[in-house]
Amino acid sequence: MTYVFPTDGTIFPPYPSPGIVQYQYDATAALWVPLVPNQTVIPGTYGTSLSVPRFTVDVSGAIYAADDIDIQRGSTTRVGVVQLVDNLTTNDNTKALSASAGYALQQEINAKSGSVTSVGTGAGLTGGPITTSGIISLSSSGVTAGSYTNTNITVDRYGRITAATNGNE
Repeated sequence: MTYVFPTDGTIFPPYPSPGIVQYQYDATAALWVPLVPNQTVIPGTYGTSLSVPRFTVDVSGAIYAADDIDIQRGSTTRVGVVQLVDNLTTNDNTKALSASAGYALQQEINAKSGSVTSVGTGAGLTGGPITTSGIISLSSSGVTAGSYTNTNITVDRYGRITAATNGNE
């Protein structure tokens, strides 16, 4: 078999199937250079912390368009990316606390939260003061539970019935 060296400008394969890239020989560089459609891609890096890259690829696999799409900023009323902050005093509702700042805020809230240390009892109540656990109840009024006919009642200044008797019919 005889090997034929390519000459400058030789195209291979001459009749490619769909999706197959053709190459042209560059004798000066001694390289086969892919033939791709006119590209509008500017060499560089695409995508940032505020954008995502978008690429358009042709059937041969060549990228012929690239650009950056801005990421929608979110807020409490709009879906999107919310900027994280590391301070506990921001009043900007478009930003969210980072996990570490949120944890620190919760610790601060917990430290400021108190607990009841003593519950006293006022007039008519028994069982206090309670400092850890216990039961508060109404003190006995001396009235027997039940139904009374033509009732005569006595009410103290707290609104409790302290005496009840059946009256005359």
